Amino acid sequence: MKLKKVKISGHKYRKLGEILSEKYINEVFKGLYDNMDFYFQLVLTNKLGLNLRNNLAHGISKNIFFTRNVSDRLFHILLCLSLIRKK
Repeated sequence: MKLKKVKISGHKYRKLGEILSEKYINEVFKGLYDNMDFYFQLVLTNKLGLNLRNNLAHGISKNIFFTRNVSDRLFHILLCLSLIRKK
């Protein structure tokens, strides 16, 4: 997780949903994909989608990770995230 500055106590951890909803994700993929942040959220954190982060973190539906569809989605997200570079 990434740290976020807080006025009173210094820093706190940011949630994955917060990180995925930032505007720079769509800026990185502008011209290649539209609404990439929504795609990441749908697969990883949104209750309407696969919600894989929740399933993994809380041990819900462990067998879901052994399907080709899920592994393809996770691999695609990993490849997409590897394109993000800090300027």
